[in-house]
Amino acid sequence: MSKAATLVFIQFTLLGLEAVALLLLPKYGNNITRVLGAGMVIAGFAVALYAIYEHQRANRQLPNVVPIPKETGGLITSGLYRWVRHPIYTGVLLGAFGVAVFQGHIVTALLAIALYALFSVKSRYEENLLKIAFPEYAAYMTRTGRFFPGINL
Repeated sequence: MSKAATLVFIQFTLLGLEAVALLLLPKYGNNITRVLGAGMVIAGFAVALYAIYEHQRANRQLPNVVPIPKETGGLITSGLYRWVRHPIYTGVLLGAFGVAVFQGHIVTALLAIALYALFSVKSRYEENLLKIAFPEYAAYMTRTGRFFPGINL
């Protein structure tokens, strides 16, 4: 299995485990954490969907789940992509951490942290390829946060 495919496999495994943990593990949160967590999940879903829409509108194709740029795609630096380089990952992370806040269980928190670590590795892999495909990507990286505006972690 290629590195790109392995990263995608781990990503969906972590997301699946987060869903299973949400369904099977006890919930320790209170009304405040449940409302906050649910809001984070809804906001994350909205961010991810809007980023997918922006990508499809700009490139006339859906984004690639595998972190390899499509030859027919272009570099997007407007909309959500003006603020963060990986807004789909941002939305997924917001949702994953929202599940952890909603549930209040250490397992969902650790899964969200693991997903953040995976997206950090996956995005670096993807960005190395994007710098080759789009020479202007290096400059874009210096002015745009990876997952959150102004933050390159």
